[in-house]
Amino acid sequence: MSQWIWISWEKHRRTQCLSADLGIRLFEKSIDLPRWIKHPYLLLWTLQVLIRNRPSGVVVQNPSVVLGAWAVLLKRVFRYVLVVDAHNEGIAPFLPRWSRLYFIYRFIQRGAELTIVTNSRLAETVERQGGSPFVLEDKLPAFPIGKGMDLEGKVNIVCISTFAKDEPYREVIEASRMLVGHCHIYMTGNFRKIPGIQTDRLPSNLTLTGYLSNGDYIMLLRSADIILDLTYMDDCLVCGAYEAVSSEKPVILTDTAALRNYFHQGTVFTRNTAQEISEAVRLAISQLPSLREDVKALKKGLEIQWAARRNELVSRLSSLVH
Repeated sequence: MSQWIWISWEKHRRTQCLSADLGIRLFEKSIDLPRWIKHPYLLLWTLQVLIRNRPSGVVVQNPSVVLGAWAVLLKRVFRYVLVVDAHNEGIAPFLPRWSRLYFIYRFIQRGAELTIVTNSRLAETVERQGGSPFVLEDKLPAFPIGKGMDLEGKVNIVCISTFAKDEPYREVIEASRMLVGHCHIYMTGNFRKIPGIQTDRLPSNLTLTGYLSNGDYIMLLRSADIILDLTYMDDCLVCGAYEAVSSEKPVILTDTAALRNYFHQGTVFTRNTAQEISEAVRLAISQLPSLREDVKALKKGLEIQWAARRNELVSRLSSLVH
């Protein structure tokens, strides 16, 4: 894969893991500045990377949509093969106000020789928009062996959250009120993003961890009995589900077709209401021993399945540059 490079304007575990596994050099630049400052800089930085390396093939992470469109335009100059690794919001915008930019998404998918997506529903969208999809889910992360930490509850649940608009975090907070005496819930992420948050009014069995270092985050996952990760996005395979399976922890997920199809063992599914989330937690607690065994079996199956799909992708990439 020496003829390929991978360019990303964000730091993301999927990009880092997949580029390393495929043996593709990753050029990664993440800048926390306003768009009007960072985008001109990143456009020039990307151009410089291409001039210096002159690759036969380029993979870009999308989002950023700006990077995806720039890569389509530059391929006419540098004559490389373009592959886009598209996360959910690289296929279609989640927020309605961005729907007016749909033509850019179609432009990127039609301009790329291949668009990698995480599930068949996203692949169908790419095909409808004139692109060529390839389905490859995230690789299960490899966490180092280590100790856990002492947590407060008899049963401890880690809710993986960034408090983004596609997450039902308020419903999780309300569900925790219904679960006092049953479990303790730890919510990760920068909770100061929540408008009007009053930490003194939170349920007694809820801890907002704030942003955690990678080491502390992994230690928290090791210590959990159950992992909870919910989304309003229908076609999203949430990162927390992969992390739960890798950690061999039962997981509670939103009941969508995409999540059901892939995480089909060791999982309890729920709708995103406080009442149903609390019921799903109670069900998971009552089935903990069997769920633990099921998630171990799921891990083995997904690792075999992913390796086969990865090998197919390598063959496709090799054929594109020869």
